[in-house]
Amino acid sequence: MGELEANMKALAAALTGKTADEIPNNLEDICSFMAEQYRAPAVSPFKQVTAPAEATSAPTQEEYNGLIAKLKEAKVFK
Repeated sequence: MGELEANMKALAAALTGKTADEIPNNLEDICSFMAEQYRAPAVSPFKQVTAPAEATSAPTQEEYNGLIAKLKEAKVFK
């Protein structure tokens, strides 16, 4: 068994909760095994967050002009 197959077996074990002995050695069979055995968790492991109000608001004219001035100073903007 090559490195790819070994890594795929480890992935299949992590995704399905099975032991490496229960997973076939052939790459195609490993992929089929994962497709048949994997069940997505009922609850997402990620939490949706919202951006702070400052991040979603438009800059003031003063902030915009300040940014343009700094870009001109740095010779990034003409």
